[in-house]
Amino acid sequence: MPWVPEPDPDDVPFNEPYTAELDDGEKVTVTFTPEQSGSVFYLPILAISKVRGTIYEIRDDGSTQYGPAAIPPTDIDDMTVTFAPAKRFRDSLK
Repeated sequence: MPWVPEPDPDDVPFNEPYTAELDDGEKVTVTFTPEQSGSVFYLPILAISKVRGTIYEIRDDGSTQYGPAAIPPTDIDDMTVTFAPAKRFRDSLK
């Protein structure tokens, strides 16, 4: 599936993996915040490893975009486009 919207030639891709190992009942929240204010970020793919008993929820700029669900939007081994059109966010992705 093609990226929607198509990236501009001067766009910079961002891929920052985050790893957390949790015991049963523990929670983790990962927040990505742009370093440049006023920038618009597009999120076509959000890949998370599937782990039994995990609940997945994705929020951008405070709005729920996925979940809560027992499966992630896509697995890191799959890397298919998750959101078409791509989600846009300015302030934070949590």
